[in-house]
Amino acid sequence: MNKLKEELVKELALIVGEDWITLEEEKILGYLYDQTPDPMKPEPSKDVVVVKPKNAEEVSKILLVANKYRMPVFPRGGGTGLAADPFSRK
Repeated sequence: MNKLKEELVKELALIVGEDWITLEEEKILGYLYDQTPDPMKPEPSKDVVVVKPKNAEEVSKILLVANKYRMPVFPRGGGTGLAADPFSRK
């Protein structure tokens, strides 16, 4: 892990606690995909940090830290990918 990422993770741990941060590739794989059909599915970056906040206050603090380090944030819902599924019928 590079120094910048180490600093970022330390600050995130101060917000949510170490138990609510995931860095290991094998543990984050489930967060990188949803039910988007394979032909439309982009290749995700595996250089990510999964952070699990418990409330809006933690989300706000996480966003402040991400902004400080100029790190993009991708909110994750249920992971079904069905909310905007182009193949669903209205």
